[in-house]
Amino acid sequence: MVRSIAFKILKKFDKRYKVSIEDINIAKDILNDLQIRELKGMVWGTIRNLTKIDYILSKFVKNFNKNTPASKTILRLGVYQLLAGYDEHAVVYETVELAKNKKLKGFINAVLRKCIREIESMEFPENIKYSYPKWIYDYIKKNYSFYKEILEKHIYPSNLVLRVNTLKTNRKELSKLLQDKKWDVAETIHSSYAIEVLNLNEVPEYSNEYKNGYFYIQNESSQLVPIIMNPNENDMILDMCSAPGGKTTFISQLMNNKGKIIALDNDFDRISMVSENIKRLGILNTSTELISASEYKSSIKFDKILMDVPCSSIGTSSIHPEVILRTNKKDTLNYQKIQREIIKNSFNLIKKDGKVIYSTCTIFKEENTDNMKWISKNYNVEFIDFSKELKNMNVKYYYDGYGYYIIPDDTLIPFYICKYKVR
Repeated sequence: MVRSIAFKILKKFDKRYKVSIEDINIAKDILNDLQIRELKGMVWGTIRNLTKIDYILSKFVKNFNKNTPASKTILRLGVYQLLAGYDEHAVVYETVELAKNKKLKGFINAVLRKCIREIESMEFPENIKYSYPKWIYDYIKKNYSFYKEILEKHIYPSNLVLRVNTLKTNRKELSKLLQDKKWDVAETIHSSYAIEVLNLNEVPEYSNEYKNGYFYIQNESSQLVPIIMNPNENDMILDMCSAPGGKTTFISQLMNNKGKIIALDNDFDRISMVSENIKRLGILNTSTELISASEYKSSIKFDKILMDVPCSSIGTSSIHPEVILRTNKKDTLNYQKIQREIIKNSFNLIKKDGKVIYSTCTIFKEENTDNMKWISKNYNVEFIDFSKELKNMNVKYYYDGYGYYIIPDDTLIPFYICKYKVR
């Protein structure tokens, strides 16, 4: 059943490089926790390795891309399982069973058996080894000395990281609660608010601890942003692109539910997610507004502003591997245009000497360094050095003269963070 559902989800994915969360949620109603974990592993594992899988299949199947969506999806799912170390006999038998007719069954069987015989002796170009589209691979290698860390982060995803909600509990107490439930957890080395989950036996969002607001699922790179902001209890803060609310609620947590935060987003479903997380986590100092960040107006001038702007999200590929498949070269400039409209408006909303945090989860300089150069040329700002704070959190980084590219490791994903004061 798990393979059958994975096949249906991946077949839909092939049309627009997007996983149907609705289908995942339907699956949760008919599968147990262990099966859900296996399903997610198959779906996102196949997507994460898709460039490599298609390279392999192109060697064994003539004009592979001209095959029917069904046969391509079945083969991809089968090859992923072989790469992931599933039992070969089970992989062939169960994958062949997904085919609807005898001819297709024979074809699938023959290709998978050929893969079993020859995959281990195959040699791969570096971008294929890490399952990266060639143009993104070339960009990363050209621009960053730490390109291998970026590549490896995509193919070797992190364990789950939780941000402890200190408004309701603390790291020691939550760790004990989870350990008592047979979760294997450990304190992380970067954020002092985080717990790394090494193994668990239930879907985190189904747990009572999650429902009671004891934690928020948030990678450590994302957690760095509110920590670098360093909000005060009496601050008036604007989060211009707040959904789904991870950074917003962490800022509130650091403010001990004091001061005031206004959280914006221009999508109803996404701002609803912020409101749901605010309620679940016990946030009292935050209000939401459904409006575009580039259009928001206010008589209030804010002490601090967070712009975690919409971006190409390439840095999240270990979590959302589909992003590197659907991103194209034009996207970086399209996002840059959106980002600059938000940046322009932020200068209408910040106090003199107010501080701004700009962050993205992408590695493209067009969306990071080039935007900071543009700010430096057009506005009177002072870029703030927070390298000491990063070093204190054991974070490795690359400084571009304005902000910091976070170098990924076991629990950090590629990220960009810049902080400046408006004069």
